[in-house]
Amino acid sequence: MTLWLCLRFHQLPLQALCKEERHPVVITGKQRVVACNDAAAEHGVVAGQPVSTAHALLDEQQTHWIERVPEREQETLGGLLGWSYSFSPTVQRWRDNCLLLEVGGCLTLFGGLQPLLQQIQHELTRRGFSAQPGIAETRRGAWLLSHAPHPLATDPSSPLDIRLSQLPLTLLDEFAEQVSRLGKAGIRDFGRLLALPPTALKRRSNSDFRQWLDKLMGHRQEPVPDYQPPARFEDALWFGFEIRQQDELYPAMAELLHTLCDFMRHTQLAT
Repeated sequence: MTLWLCLRFHQLPLQALCKEERHPVVITGKQRVVACNDAAAEHGVVAGQPVSTAHALLDEQQTHWIERVPEREQETLGGLLGWSYSFSPTVQRWRDNCLLLEVGGCLTLFGGLQPLLQQIQHELTRRGFSAQPGIAETRRGAWLLSHAPHPLATDPSSPLDIRLSQLPLTLLDEFAEQVSRLGKAGIRDFGRLLALPPTALKRRSNSDFRQWLDKLMGHRQEPVPDYQPPARFEDALWFGFEIRQQDELYPAMAELLHTLCDFMRHTQLAT
């Protein structure tokens, strides 16, 4: 059975630049808070907040203010893509902050779905990343379910339409006009949307939207990506703050060497 795992790195703007820091860290862009760590969140800072509000909530001397670097986010996601190759030969990027892995064909190797998810979570934590997982029979379904609460997001035992039913249509930001039109008719979640008869759906949406739904529910097949790991290993860790002692470099050096070893093992290389 085809089974897709989506790993949505909701804190990628932060974790691409700064992994662990006891003091508040705020990532900014276009005069808005893009992301923040737990220390900043404890003071009331949230994503989407005006930077001026965050300044008023935090101690300027104790806070690291970092401008968002989208290029670094994509470099980081590319590195994670290579890492995910150790779990599945079928992997791809999705949107700007997700990875998709086809794991249905390798569950026996890892002893089942839950042991696989636990191993992935363990390795992500060790690398300083957090991700919201979603499991479904289709790529779009897995991405949507990465927004669902646990354990619904990672339990594929019930039908896909049931698992999607409570999710809001506002997740489909690329179809904002369609979603607004459906909302005016009282259709605000996937449960009501998927229950519409085909004629009613055709009357209320365009062909692009209906094709997206067909792919979501597996009625329309999509090509499977063919991922090839890079021939060259390259990685970096950004601290996001000034290094004052040589000892502060050692954990990052150890992590990079460990990542190099993983890369060589997964691509069957040696030195």
